[in-house]
Amino acid sequence: MVTFSMQALLFCIAMTSHVLAFECGGSDAQPISPFDVEEYLGVWYQIAVTHRFEQFFERDMYCVYANYSRDASDANKIVVVNTGYKGGPDGEKKSVVGSATLKHNNTGQLSVSFGGPPGPYWIIKMLTDQGGKYSTAVVWSCEHVFGISFGETLWILSRTRTIPDVDYQSLVQYAQSVNINATQLDLINTEQTNCQPVH
Repeated sequence: MVTFSMQALLFCIAMTSHVLAFECGGSDAQPISPFDVEEYLGVWYQIAVTHRFEQFFERDMYCVYANYSRDASDANKIVVVNTGYKGGPDGEKKSVVGSATLKHNNTGQLSVSFGGPPGPYWIIKMLTDQGGKYSTAVVWSCEHVFGISFGETLWILSRTRTIPDVDYQSLVQYAQSVNINATQLDLINTEQTNCQPVH
């Protein structure tokens, strides 16, 4: 999840796709369990994200990725460093630092803050590689706004910069199976070609 401008103000009040509703989109999505937070640490590349989120926070950003690591000063927190390149793969590197907290042990339910109130970050689907390690994730964020509407965002993240189309389609279909309207959210692919190495 990446924010590059006005992140503290907009993260919680513009989670995209605001619609009048009392339930968060009517979805029955749940965070995955079991969940190994230590295995989740490290670099995740953004494969796709809700279009409106991209327009608010990542307009003209390339090669977007997030790096999760333990906070050395607080064992209960995770440092989140989100990075992208403005205008192209060789453009200006921009990063923002936030923090995440695991809400429940062994469950992929986190809250994330970039200087403002924390927002929900639910890992609702995980694919593994041939070695059984986490490889591709669907992350969903949905919360009520002023009690009369909700903001909703969907991300597809991967340990690699590209994923097979069959995996992409299966993740979108999973989101739809738990009543997340992926079509309405209008996923937009993140450009991940000719990117600089991540160190």
